[in-house]
Amino acid sequence: MAGLWLLYLASLPLLFPDYAGQVLPLVWRYYLDIGGFAWWQVILTERLGTGLMLLLPLAVAAARPGGGDLPRVVALAAFGAALSAVVQHKGWSYHALPVRLLAGLLAVLLAARWLDRALHAQVLAALDAARPGPGRLLDAGCGTGGFLARLRERWPDRAAMGLEYHPAAAARAAAKSGRPVAIGSVNDLPFADASFDAVVSLDVLCHAAVDTDRALAEMRRVLRPGGVLVVNLPAFAWLHSTHDIRVQNARRFTARGAAAMLDGAGLQRVRPHYWNSLLLPLMVLQRKVLARAPDGRSDVATFPPWLDHSLYAMCRLERLLQAGGLPFPAGGSVLATALRP
Repeated sequence: MAGLWLLYLASLPLLFPDYAGQVLPLVWRYYLDIGGFAWWQVILTERLGTGLMLLLPLAVAAARPGGGDLPRVVALAAFGAALSAVVQHKGWSYHALPVRLLAGLLAVLLAARWLDRALHAQVLAALDAARPGPGRLLDAGCGTGGFLARLRERWPDRAAMGLEYHPAAAARAAAKSGRPVAIGSVNDLPFADASFDAVVSLDVLCHAAVDTDRALAEMRRVLRPGGVLVVNLPAFAWLHSTHDIRVQNARRFTARGAAAMLDGAGLQRVRPHYWNSLLLPLMVLQRKVLARAPDGRSDVATFPPWLDHSLYAMCRLERLLQAGGLPFPAGGSVLATALRP
């Protein structure tokens, strides 16, 4: 659509030779002054000014690495709508409405799934610390491809692929991430021995359909010697709730239990740690008090932007504290890294 619009604009001087000589000067002299505002007065109008106040910080967030292509396109469209109002010297409601609508859409896009973004940041930090070789990375149980897409943004040159049991989810993951996604089970990985320098598996070993010992043996098999395994696991059996029932979690882990499990699978230099620790009291309140009814829903969902940003900010603070050497004795999840000998 944008291409057709640009083609239309480019064709105007050719199709209508008087367009540039007569129409544009006429518009400039009369139409642009109808609003009666200077450009700076347009920016300060209540309708447009409040929209720009919302848009500016969101656009900065979208422009950062990892912000994603779609939020950046929406931010550019919003700025285009604001520029249209400024050029026309107008701050009328129908000029401000597109800016505010697009800024709201941008907020929703940036706020989507705080827990996924926090998890991805933890895994990327773990990979940075472990420094796997330059070979391929496997996301074993990649779902709809959220981490693969994040990995592509962070390390666009690293070869990576996913594995997903459900064909529809695998197709969506491939489309979202631009990476190949094989269909199969982590209990029987369809790859040759020593195929990957890194294997990532996020909230998969806890699933009811997964044979934990068999899946870990398969992950060890496809890792090259010295290869890195990163797993994320839900923490503490006493936190089992209707959320686990809805997402088919059959087991939860402690850091010590995760370390013993990985060590028993023949992996070395096992390093588990708790995370999502600062928000653990809220998780306990939500899952064990407020939503303990057997017909309750999973609380992993899209939240209002203000809440989503607040929760993610807590996870960022926690990550900074961890990087500073502060250990947390408990958390909602266990993240563990290990090496294949």
